[in-house]
Amino acid sequence: MQQSRKVQIREAFINLYSEKDINQISVQELCDLISMSRTGFYHYYDDLYELLQELIHQVLYDLQDLNKDFYRIDLNNHQEAKPCYDTLAYIHDNSSLFKALLRHQGTNNFVYQWKQIISDDFRKRYLFQNKNDPKLDLILEMTSSAVIGLYDYWLRHPEDITEDEIAGAILFQVCHTLV
Repeated sequence: MQQSRKVQIREAFINLYSEKDINQISVQELCDLISMSRTGFYHYYDDLYELLQELIHQVLYDLQDLNKDFYRIDLNNHQEAKPCYDTLAYIHDNSSLFKALLRHQGTNNFVYQWKQIISDDFRKRYLFQNKNDPKLDLILEMTSSAVIGLYDYWLRHPEDITEDEIAGAILFQVCHTLV
C-alpha cells in the first residue's frame, strides 16, 4: 500500500528541517522531493509553519500521554519504569523528527513546551507525595532540562549509550531531585 501523501509531506519536511532552518525551506523544494504539486501541498497545509506546528503538537501530545501516570511510579523500582522505556521507544521510533526539533530548539519552541510537560508531570509527583518546596520551580526547571539533555545526548550518540543506560541516567536524575 502506498504511503499517504500527508505522511510523505511530513517525512520530506523532517528530512529538510533536519538540515535547514524552516525559513530556508520552500514548499516547492519539499514538493519536488515527493513529486507533488504545490497545490497538492496546500490541500493539506496552509504553509510550512502549520506543518511544523502540527508535528510539534502531535509529539507533545504523545509524550504527555505516555507519561500521564509517571507521578505514581516507584522510582526506586526500575521494574516500574515503563513510562521511561515507553518514552525512549517513542523517541527512538521518531528519532529523525526529534533530532530535527532539538536541532532548532531556539526557533520552534519545542524544547520549552516539552519542558513544561515534564515539569507538570514532576509537579504532580511532588503534590502526590505531599511535598512542598519553595524552590520547586527551580528544581523542576533543572530536572526537565537535564532529562531533555539526556534524551538529546542519547539521540546524538546512540552507539555510546544503551537504552538501559539512558533510562538509568534519567531515573537517577529524577530520583535525586524529586524523591
